[in-house]
Amino acid sequence: REAFKVYKCIRSLGHEADSYTWNALLGAFYRANQYANALQFFDSIRKDFSFEPNIHLYNTALTCCQRLAFWDKALQLLWKMESSGVPASAASYNIVISACEVARKPKIALQV
Repeated sequence: REAFKVYKCIRSLGHEADSYTWNALLGAFYRANQYANALQFFDSIRKDFSFEPNIHLYNTALTCCQRLAFWDKALQLLWKMESSGVPASAASYNIVISACEVARKPKIALQV
């Protein structure tokens, strides 16, 4: 909540958000254990602000999927990430595999 107060203040001063701003805000949701809200915010960064996420934003979103056992959303994000030209890291794949594990989808995890 405090992070958004700072963000609103920054916006009111005419400053545009950049990757550091988005990473900080998404991280605030994550650290507050608001994983579903973090995923909604991640989607709004792309749709509402026309900002293409970087690997850090994607990996945070993937970790939220893992925490929620949203293995299918994690796979979709991984595909979107790669199709957007953001190369997935070993960590990205590990997070998706872990999401499948949490969701008890070992066969899908083996295919990642």
